[in-house]
Amino acid sequence: MKKYECPYCHEKSFSFFQKLIAGGMTSKGVVCKNCGKHCVNGLKSTIFNSIVMGIAFIYTIIVFVTDYGSNLSALIAIVSAYVLGKLFSAFVCDLDKNNRNDV
Repeated sequence: MKKYECPYCHEKSFSFFQKLIAGGMTSKGVVCKNCGKHCVNGLKSTIFNSIVMGIAFIYTIIVFVTDYGSNLSALIAIVSAYVLGKLFSAFVCDLDKNNRNDV
């Protein structure tokens, strides 16, 4: 399995699943096995997730206000936006340094 590079020590120490659950810029992130620092998905991931979840939220509001679609379609839109954001973070974005001061 492919390993991903830590932005601090530049060693390939993260698996695909660790990168998948790393979280956004405000999360704690995942800990590097080599240097012990916390790494998160970068700003591209945060922007993409915000846009996709915003579109899903607007669709949900339209569904509930106009009764244009079913409530199940709104739920599917939100879940698929979440999954799409996670997959985008895992495959496209690089790991970045954590901006939080408490970790």
